[in-house]
Amino acid sequence: MHEVASVITSSEFTPHPPSAITNPSTWRVAPRGAISPPVRVPEWVSRAISRVDELGHMAPGWDGGDARALGKATCASMRTILASLCAHQGAVPDPGVFAGTDGSLQIEWDTLTRGIEIEVSPEADEPSGYLKVTKTADPATGRPNPALYSYEEGVLDTPHRALELLRWTFQS
Repeated sequence: MHEVASVITSSEFTPHPPSAITNPSTWRVAPRGAISPPVRVPEWVSRAISRVDELGHMAPGWDGGDARALGKATCASMRTILASLCAHQGAVPDPGVFAGTDGSLQIEWDTLTRGIEIEVSPEADEPSGYLKVTKTADPATGRPNPALYSYEEGVLDTPHRALELLRWTFQS
């Protein structure tokens, strides 16, 4: 199981430098023991971090083509995002964890009515982002119809935003 120093809350978020607010590798985590009681790392977070570590060991060309290897900073940023999600108390299935051929790293959850994707760019000057999907059922069939879905893209500017997205996805 992975240990997390602490959960980052919006009140503890202190980017440095201020221009790096959207880069999870600059999010500060309080030292071990700074928050009481100790943070319990959900099993799904441990498994997702293990998958990030596994993908981080892939060599360039892992797709049989020109795929870039994941950088250490990209993997560290995703681990930080996953650590920020430990505060969610509800049941959460394991996310899909995927490497992009451009060296990006993505986690995603998909339910019958909602979905989120969070992506960490391999470029230090590019912010991490998200895609939020609201799935609408076709009134005639009662089944989800992609033509009726709504989408919201944004910048993952704080650890709290990642937690808000997760909670939004799994609210009833």
